[in-house]
Amino acid sequence: MPLQCNVKKVGEIGVIVLSGRLLLGEDCAVLHEAIRQQLTEGTSKLIVNLGGVTYVDSAGLGELVSGLAAARKTGGDMKLSNLSKRVGDLLRVTHLYKVFDVREEEQAALAAFVQ
Repeated sequence: MPLQCNVKKVGEIGVIVLSGRLLLGEDCAVLHEAIRQQLTEGTSKLIVNLGGVTYVDSAGLGELVSGLAAARKTGGDMKLSNLSKRVGDLLRVTHLYKVFDVREEEQAALAAFVQ
């Protein structure tokens, strides 16, 4: 199943909701484009909701890191939310859990931007 991506705005925060598998190729391009589009429009605070993502490969991890770097370069930030156990375990094993601000729920990620 190809990666599905829906983008919504909550105030000045862009929320990118993903479902499917985040893999090398078209799936990474979908995420890349969604992040870049938000940044181009001036939305530098981003949340990537990974609740529907069942698998992430190394290219998918790289795209998440690239998105975080791009958001920070514009003075913003990117938070991850709703990680499945499998994706959360992957972030822990790769030590990326320390790099990202990870929140259990999208609402918690939104609240973290307000603080």
